[in-house]
Amino acid sequence: DPTKADPEFAMPKLSRESDDLLLTYTVAKFMDGIEIKVQVSDDLKEWTDAGESISVDMIAEDETIRTYEAKLDNAIRDGALKRFMRLSVE
Repeated sequence: DPTKADPEFAMPKLSRESDDLLLTYTVAKFMDGIEIKVQVSDDLKEWTDAGESISVDMIAEDETIRTYEAKLDNAIRDGALKRFMRLSVE
C-alpha cells in the first residue's frame, strides 16, 4: 500500500561512532541495476564521491532487502568542523 509507511524501507540514517560517521541505508534487491554512491561534503554545496575514503559493508539481508553501513573513518578528527554524507542514486 503506497499510502502507508514501510519500516523496511526507512530513510537513510546518519550516526556517529567515536570520530567516525556511519550512514546506514536499505536497498531493495530488485534494484540491482542501480548504482548507489556515498558522497561527502564540508559545506553542503560541494559534494564529492567518498570513494575509497569509506568502507561499505552489508550488515543485513533477507528475501527482499539488503541493509548497508557506510563508514567514514576519522570524519570528525581530521580537522573538519562539519562533515555531511548523502547517497547519490544513478
